Amino acid sequence: MLYVVFALIGGFLTKVADCYSERKRRSVIISAPLGAIYGTAIGVSGLLNTLLISLIGGLVIGNTLALKVDRLEHFTAVAVILAFAAYSGQMGAVVDPVILVAFAIAAFADEKLHDLGEKASGNKKAILEARLVTPLTALAFVPLSISYFIYIVAFDLGYYIAVRIAQEGTTKRKGL
Repeated sequence: MLYVVFALIGGFLTKVADCYSERKRRSVIISAPLGAIYGTAIGVSGLLNTLLISLIGGLVIGNTLALKVDRLEHFTAVAVILAFAAYSGQMGAVVDPVILVAFAIAAFADEKLHDLGEKASGNKKAILEARLVTPLTALAFVPLSISYFIYIVAFDLGYYIAVRIAQEGTTKRKGL
C-alpha cells in the first residue's frame, strides 16, 4: 500500500507544478526539477503497484490530448513517467488496453468538462469543475482491482490539499 503515499505526493506536487507554471516569472532551474519530482512520485507509485501502469498511462494520454501537458513542468513529468513505465515493462508489467483507453477517455472528459465549468456558474460550475469522470471510472473497475480507485482518491486528495493551501495563500496575500 506504499503506492498510496506516492499517489498522494504525486497529486500534491502536480498541483504545485500547475501553480508554479502559471506564474509570470518562472525559472527553468525550478521548472524541470519540479516536473521530474512529481513525475517520479507518480512513476514510483506505478512501480509499487504495476496494475497502475495502465491507469497512469491512460491519464497521461488523456491529459496530453486535452492539451494540459503544455509547460516544461508537465513535459518533464511525462518524460519521467514514461521512463518509469518503460522500466516497469522490463520488470514484466503488462499494459491493459481496456484500462488504458478507459482512463484516457476519463481524463480527457474531466479536463474538457473542467474547462466548460470555468465559464459556467452556480451548481453547474461546481459539477463541471469537480473532475468526477475519472473517480467514477475507477469505481467502475473496482471489481477488477480496488487499487485503481484507491490511487485516484489518494492522488486527488493530494491535489486538493495543494489547492486549499494555494487558496489560503492567495487569500492571505489579498489581506482577506
